[in-house]
Amino acid sequence: MSWQDCLESGDARHSFVDKQRAKSLQGMADARIKFIENIRLTEENSAILVSEAYQALLEVVQAIITSEGFKVYSHKCVTYFLEDYMGMETLSEKFDKFRKIRNKINYYGKTLDVKTGKEFIAEIFSLINQLRTRYNSMNLSQRST
Repeated sequence: MSWQDCLESGDARHSFVDKQRAKSLQGMADARIKFIENIRLTEENSAILVSEAYQALLEVVQAIITSEGFKVYSHKCVTYFLEDYMGMETLSEKFDKFRKIRNKINYYGKTLDVKTGKEFIAEIFSLINQLRTRYNSMNLSQRST
């Protein structure tokens, strides 16, 4: 499957550029990150906080998607957006890894120990920073041409 397949199947579609929605999504991601950073990670909440970190990552990607004039109705198609549209194959693979982990947590009750939770959250936060840096630099270079 590809980003083009997502568009053709209706799992993603062209929409209008919605800067206000993008700003709101970025704000929610920031609030979620701050919340996670202020909670002590324990065996009981490790999986929950990883799921929340994934949600922050998804909100950042959704903000970029809406800034580009698209709507996506499938987390899997978000992966193809990152890979095909943004040209970020490695980040796309990591996003998909965390999508699957989040699904195991949310739908199958998977638990995570504190060490694994810390590692996953740190990696997700790193992905968020990479995404924001890459997208901001792409936007700046497009504006200057």
